[in-house]
Amino acid sequence: LHKHSDALQSSLGLSSRGLKDLAVGCPSVLGISEVKARSRADFLRQRLHLSPSEIHKVIKRVPSILQYSLERNLEPKIEFLTSKAGLSGQNLTKAVVASPYVLGLSLEKSLKPRVMGLRERCDLSAEELGHVLMRSTQLLTSNWKTNLEPKIDFLVHRLGLNQSSLKQMVMSSPQILMQSVVTSLEPKLRVLEGAADGDKAIVSQVVQENPSLLVYSNPKLAKRVGMFKFRNVTFVEAFSPGRRSAVGESGKTQKPLT
Repeated sequence: LHKHSDALQSSLGLSSRGLKDLAVGCPSVLGISEVKARSRADFLRQRLHLSPSEIHKVIKRVPSILQYSLERNLEPKIEFLTSKAGLSGQNLTKAVVASPYVLGLSLEKSLKPRVMGLRERCDLSAEELGHVLMRSTQLLTSNWKTNLEPKIDFLVHRLGLNQSSLKQMVMSSPQILMQSVVTSLEPKLRVLEGAADGDKAIVSQVVQENPSLLVYSNPKLAKRVGMFKFRNVTFVEAFSPGRRSAVGESGKTQKPLT
């Protein structure tokens, strides 16, 4: 057993402590053959261009990857992420390092619904989705049916968005889809509507022009709104980045609250 552990440690490029940590998280790893372990490590190194430290990170987060079939599991996932999610080369490497759990997801039950759901609902090409995912890789690990789709439905109905407007919002601030509807998106929209005297149409307009408002923390947005109330500018002038300047009571040009 000691000899096998040494061989496994060498194959994966791990320290003794690293192998022990791995075994605690996934004891079955110790039963993997040296050849199999080396082939998986080589795959991560050659196919994804991961460094030794990055390989360690991925294996530590998803130790079961050492048991996956290269032909039936890992290769199809990489091919799908490249061709359908717009992730290739360095971007694919960065995505896997940022969120190693992606490689542990089911291709049919998890990755495909999320990737194709985002592309279809937001009218995104593979390349466009790739840009979105590089800014918010967590989208790949978010459940489509219970998380992403309900948020998209909320934004569409709450803000009256068409597909083009939705696409622009997601491409501009993809982190919006990582916000909770109940504790983040709805409270922020209410704060903005309060500042706009209840004018939902104006709020929708401003949020579409400046979607990052919905990514602010609740306290930060409340502070922004508080600042607006003491300025002699309209709601749109204060919160829309398209309005290059707004004139305050002093007559001096002021920057919008972006």
